[in-house]
Amino acid sequence: MREFFQPFRRKLGVVTLLMACALMALWMRGFLIGDSLLVTNSMGVVSCRGSFAVAITTEEIPVESLQTYSSFTPREFDESLSPVNWRFRLIGFGSGDVKQFFNYHIWMMPHWALVVPMTSVSAWLILREPRPPKRANHA
Repeated sequence: MREFFQPFRRKLGVVTLLMACALMALWMRGFLIGDSLLVTNSMGVVSCRGSFAVAITTEEIPVESLQTYSSFTPREFDESLSPVNWRFRLIGFGSGDVKQFFNYHIWMMPHWALVVPMTSVSAWLILREPRPPKRANHA
């Protein structure tokens, strides 16, 4: 078993698979509870209803009114998306502007767009047969 994880790519495959599992857990959690994380005072990341959303504003937001982390229900998430003026929206991807309390731009991406490629890459890294070692050609 120890020889199986000898190549670095298999170790990298396991790490990639663990990250994909963590994102899958976040994806499933998003159907019950939404999470919001404030990265800076002008950028936040939201995970809810099977999607990631990144919101960026160019306005100065008072630091007193900001929460670093908050949880909410999916219904509150749906209500917060109602004022979005969508420029583009297709199969979970989206881009739009919101003019509510502050003007900000929002980008959305479905969780599956990260989980499926990461799982595929990890399967390839873990299951691919190792190359035979090259033999030195002594003349």
